[in-house]
Amino acid sequence: MTNHDDTSRAAAFAHCRRLLRDFGGAVPWTAIQPGFELNGERIHLGSTPRGIHRPQQMHRGVLGIKTTKPKAGRTARYDDAISDDGYFSYAFQGSDPGSRDLRLVVSC
Repeated sequence: MTNHDDTSRAAAFAHCRRLLRDFGGAVPWTAIQPGFELNGERIHLGSTPRGIHRPQQMHRGVLGIKTTKPKAGRTARYDDAISDDGYFSYAFQGSDPGSRDLRLVVSC
């Protein structure tokens, strides 16, 4: 991972801590979507259509992984869950281990 990746990731975590403090828990997408500014560049924490996100400024790994909450009466699109030990279990998109998204996650 490059120093720029480290700096971007550290700034993202600091931004997320501010969001959690400001919202007192669950942060709405409208607050996450704009991202934050670092060294004059806009860094996004995620994107609407994709669950796995790596900003263009980063070279390795991912910055954001999100899930969707199924609407009432609908089946969940992904098999994401909170595990018994309290960790988030992300069900990767598809089953191809060579897919772009899975390669990004594994390179973290």
